[in-house]
Amino acid sequence: MLDFNDITRGMSKQGLDLTENERFVLRGLTLDGSISPAFVRRLVRDYGEASLLAVFLLPQDCRYALDYLLRRSKGSHFRNQYPSLSFV
Repeated sequence: MLDFNDITRGMSKQGLDLTENERFVLRGLTLDGSISPAFVRRLVRDYGEASLLAVFLLPQDCRYALDYLLRRSKGSHFRNQYPSLSFV
């Protein structure tokens, strides 16, 4: 993953004094459909969610802000996915 050091550095700052590049990669981490919500939750478990919420200007005291953000940007991971079968 490119810019992973910027992601970890930005997450460890707890939403304070984020550089433009750190904001950009944190936004990309959250909005990219190929990155799973489980990976984002793992980063949040290790570093905290303050930086992700600060990038999207969401309140820090809301319990469901991260869930809202993940479901909004990675909704396909939360839906039922059925195997593609065709009968001939």
